[in-house]
Amino acid sequence: MRYNHIILLIIIFFIFFISAYLIFPLLSFHNIFKELISNIITFLSIILGFYFTCISILFSSKYMHNLKKEDYHNKTQRLIHTLIAYFKSSIYTALITIIISMLILIADSLHISFFNKILFSILIALLSINFLFIILLIKVIFNIFIIQTIQGFK
Repeated sequence: MRYNHIILLIIIFFIFFISAYLIFPLLSFHNIFKELISNIITFLSIILGFYFTCISILFSSKYMHNLKKEDYHNKTQRLIHTLIAYFKSSIYTALITIIISMLILIADSLHISFFNKILFSILIALLSINFLFIILLIKVIFNIFIIQTIQGFK
């Protein structure tokens, strides 16, 4: 992954973690809490399907030959390796977020409020990172469509 994106991910994680940790006591959504977590798990499952669809579109496209070039941000690897690193990171982040969501449901049923507060803060921070990955990978997919369209006219 690119250095500036790694720094951005770390900053976003801590900003959302601290914000959620400070705001959590002010929230009173216990009656919809389990439904909210279930919806987050469903959303992340759909996102995982989106990532795998993007990978299949990528590897079946004419865009692949463009990714054999050297990555100008990291001279030791090709663009395809950078893109694979982004997909791996996004998939791992989504899976970890799903696991955290399940742990929140368990902690809520055991009435462990402090543990729940920390897990909820981590969940909000990871969801923000998931959204950043979605934005970055959608940009790549749009580039694939544009290049395939241009190459289709040649």
